[in-house]
Amino acid sequence: MDRETWLGSVGTDVLSYTEAIAQDKSCYYKVKAYTGGLYSDESNRAAVNLKISGDLNGDEKVGLEDAIYSMQVAAGIRSSQLLWQERLEKQFDIVETFDNLKDWYGTKYSSGVGDVVADSFPDDFPKKTDGTPSIWCYYSAWTNPPAVKKPWISNFGSATHFKTEGKTALIDLSSTDGPCRLGTYFGTGESTSGYKDLYLFYMVKISRKQWPTRCESGGTEVTCSSAGTGIYEDGKDYGYWGSWKFNTIGLGWNSCQKWNGSIPDTDHRYGSISIVPYIKADNYGPIPKLDSKPEQKQNLILTMGIHSYEDGSIQNVPSVSVSKYTQSTEITEKSISLNGKGVAVITDEWMGIEFHYTLEEPAGAGNGKMEAWIYNKNGESLPSFYVEGINYLPTSQNGHRFNRFFFGGNNSNAYSWGPTMQAPYYVDDFILDDERVGPRYFGLDLSDAVYALKVVAGLIPD
Repeated sequence: MDRETWLGSVGTDVLSYTEAIAQDKSCYYKVKAYTGGLYSDESNRAAVNLKISGDLNGDEKVGLEDAIYSMQVAAGIRSSQLLWQERLEKQFDIVETFDNLKDWYGTKYSSGVGDVVADSFPDDFPKKTDGTPSIWCYYSAWTNPPAVKKPWISNFGSATHFKTEGKTALIDLSSTDGPCRLGTYFGTGESTSGYKDLYLFYMVKISRKQWPTRCESGGTEVTCSSAGTGIYEDGKDYGYWGSWKFNTIGLGWNSCQKWNGSIPDTDHRYGSISIVPYIKADNYGPIPKLDSKPEQKQNLILTMGIHSYEDGSIQNVPSVSVSKYTQSTEITEKSISLNGKGVAVITDEWMGIEFHYTLEEPAGAGNGKMEAWIYNKNGESLPSFYVEGINYLPTSQNGHRFNRFFFGGNNSNAYSWGPTMQAPYYVDDFILDDERVGPRYFGLDLSDAVYALKVVAGLIPD
């Protein structure tokens, strides 16, 4: 019985494949041969294999192709990690799970050559397992190379990846164990290429010891925003620091190196306009949170800044001209992070973060928007802020689009990370799209398929 006849007789309902097995014994033996005779229970192994639950290949149907996909994973022809990468690619525009990359660390180090870009050093960047270039084309690590080089992208252990076993990227603002920035360009070579309306999502896991509760210099306590060695102590609120840059979105780039057709001398970070989310301490009052762990700090919130190098100003959003923004004392879709009205950042567990940026049209029209959501590891979310009435671009840059991103940044040369702190953190499942990502991302669940594969492999009794 060929495939078309089979599908015509039993349809694509996944529950019909048991019937299909009964109707066509030859299929059973083909499955058995395909898996190399590994399975001893001849009564139901093939049926289990063909009853895989879930749309594995992303065609929005559950059918024979998904069963074949599962058999390829079980036979080792497809990587179970790459299954997740391919599944996400079916749903979203740009995806990086890091699972399809070779282990990697940079070798140039910014202390010798400045910020490192693939335009100048193409062989010093992450490669896919097939040897082709990845999407990553920029990094910086402002230290001298360590005596023992450790990977910056790798499988760092079961606690350091989210949905599936696989690889993650390590970011370290201290530049001790990894890059303080890792970036990508997602335009097509023109400053006007990219997104006018952009949703940006990724998973991140940050230790609560990332930030200091106090700082010392020469045995004397100092303000963490100015200098000193950071100290973390459990049970105490975080101290004050001026800046901890979470990531940066750029507009109007032509490549990872060139902004608006020009080549900055050594600074490939910001261009003319950049949007920088920060994590800061907020001590104005209780902050709603999604995590219930008692050690979860409650005075860390996400804020946002629009940096304009066109006129030398930094517009902190929403801490200036607040009256023009929609505000609420409740956490609603119209709330902003102001005086304790944000959402607490999650530490020591995986946190999803999603940003939504809409450019004004045309430049200077004052109808740009930005919003953000924080998700816990179960996909529950609260909006962190919503801001409207934004002018992102000067009129001279009309038509520029969002087209460059990097993880990380710096803490503006404030405190240094002391031995009681933990600077490295992990990022996973980076996604760009033109529609909201989070609900769709957390709605994708391969657990049933993984369970069935384990049954097929004999790891779980039938």
